[in-house]
Amino acid sequence: GWGGVAQGGGEVTLEATEVAEALAAEVGAPWLDWGAQLLRGGSLVARSEVAAARPVVAAAASLADRLGGPVASLSTALTEAHLAATSGDAVACSTALAHGLGVARESGVRLWFGQPPAVASHLMAAALRDRIEVEEARGWVRDWELTAPATGEEVAEWPWSIRIETLGRFRIIRDGVAVGLGSSAQQRPLDLLRAMLACGGREVRRERLADLLWPEADGDAAQRALATTLHRLRRLIGEAVVVRPQNGMVGLDPTRCWVDAWVVEALLAPILSRRHGSGAGMRQRVEAAEGAIDLYRGPFLRATGGESWLLGPRERFHGRLLQAVERVGRFWAEEGEPERAIATFERGLEIDDLEEGFYQGVIRGWLALDRRSKALVAYRRCEAALGEGLGVEPSRETKALLHQSTPLGRKRVDPPRRRL
Repeated sequence: GWGGVAQGGGEVTLEATEVAEALAAEVGAPWLDWGAQLLRGGSLVARSEVAAARPVVAAAASLADRLGGPVASLSTALTEAHLAATSGDAVACSTALAHGLGVARESGVRLWFGQPPAVASHLMAAALRDRIEVEEARGWVRDWELTAPATGEEVAEWPWSIRIETLGRFRIIRDGVAVGLGSSAQQRPLDLLRAMLACGGREVRRERLADLLWPEADGDAAQRALATTLHRLRRLIGEAVVVRPQNGMVGLDPTRCWVDAWVVEALLAPILSRRHGSGAGMRQRVEAAEGAIDLYRGPFLRATGGESWLLGPRERFHGRLLQAVERVGRFWAEEGEPERAIATFERGLEIDDLEEGFYQGVIRGWLALDRRSKALVAYRRCEAALGEGLGVEPSRETKALLHQSTPLGRKRVDPPRRRL
């Protein structure tokens, strides 16, 4: 019946709202009429029947104006936002969200009549992403115990109960407070968490984890140790965060747990795909990749032990990031924006100062700006880094760029010799 919308049962809800509409007309109950119209409109939106939903939601909005009160006002506004989001109207969605969450903030009411948490989760994510009534939206997430939409899109302001930092340092933040990781009793659960993350973090085979952490134990003993350590890990970071083993797999719940490496990977994936596109679509991918590069704080799980099984994931992550830097820098160079190209390659050199191609990108950028002295300085930095770090000189291609950095009609400046 009337619980159909809350349970996601669109067909049942449409039948129930028809009955409610008839009853409201018979007894002359405007609140009942409003509720029936709102639930019917929400059900049609959930079925993506946008054209049919528009007049129904409009009728509910008209009734809400006559009724007054925060429940009718904010419930209707959020349903209008849901309709706009489903139809692809971002402006109308933002306007309705701002109105509805504003009413909620002023009234202290956080009730969206008849709507399921999954819909509220997507709208609160949109509000946080666009910085609309941020504190109020975060309050809805906490009060409704919403889980983040499983879209892979980063929502920076989402109030995650658990945040795990793996880039440059290993840190767990639970409900805004860093978890102390110094206790010897925590080391094995933390080893398990690192092993999960090194294997992707989500769906990881139990046998794989047992082999990594207990390589010398027989199968049954390793599985018993894994079960015990999983229990201890749940106590450390939260029962709901660690997914219980199913079909031989275990991992973290991405709707309840934020991991910086996951965010970076999601932002890098479009630009690193074989079809990375062109035009406006490519610019969006480049800007997403820039967000990933900015989020990078150092090697994946660097501040941990010397486990050999971490080396492969760490190197793969590092390599993908450098590939993204190269593509982003090249994009800005080809777009005729040398300043942005230089900034990108300089950020890449902060990540890996032995990447000769990034020095070349910086030199080319300064040459494009006719800043030849800057280009020469970049060459000298390249020579010093390669000499000290690898014991080699810059390549012929890099040296050829140096010739371009010498103004025509003036004596060429030879590259400085590295002292032995």
